[in-house]
Amino acid sequence: MVSIKTRLKIQNLRSKGYSYREICEEVGDNVPKSTLSYICKNILMPDDYYAKQRKINLLNLEFARRKAFETNTKKYQMRLRAINQNAKNVFINKSKINLDKINLAILYKAEGSKYASYRGLSLGSSDPSILRMYIRLLQTCYSKKIDDFRARIQYRADQDILKLREYWSEQLGINPDAFYKSTPDMRSIGKKTKSNSYMGVCVISCRGTDIQLELDMIAKIYSDRLWGVSSVG
Repeated sequence: MVSIKTRLKIQNLRSKGYSYREICEEVGDNVPKSTLSYICKNILMPDDYYAKQRKINLLNLEFARRKAFETNTKKYQMRLRAINQNAKNVFINKSKINLDKINLAILYKAEGSKYASYRGLSLGSSDPSILRMYIRLLQTCYSKKIDDFRARIQYRADQDILKLREYWSEQLGINPDAFYKSTPDMRSIGKKTKSNSYMGVCVISCRGTDIQLELDMIAKIYSDRLWGVSSVG
């Protein structure tokens, strides 16, 4: 129950443009916002009140954004440290799966899309054996399932996309429905494909940004070790 004296003080402060939080600080009591709203329902606010509130809201929003950025930066740094440690562990425990990770890292470093331009895993080749090896290594090392993969075919204008999709689906065991729609290379229009064995380039993609970063670190450590630079602490 708010006393008459406190009620009058609240109304007076509100008429001067005090916020509800500031009023509670002044009266020394944590009065519910609904009660304050009722007490002050007929109070006319000063002309500069809403401009002041907009300024406060903008400052609060900027503060919240800055805190969110700092929090996300810390989380990202912790995530990178964990990824880097996982990569170093590959060279400490020389199990078969870790040797497979090194092979996968080398393959991805040579043929895969890099983190700066693509977030996730993406690797393309015209050679089915390379893509089969890539898929199998991801399944072995990171428990990827065949349904996790999506495919896209880069092809020439005189090629039949339906036949290409059927070919790559059979070669890789990927469901035809998992292939993205694609258009031919416009530069190839009017130019005949010279090799009958050329079946375009199949690009395999799936989620896995952390895997992408880990493979990049494994490849760097391996390169440093070959060059005689120690990367493992």
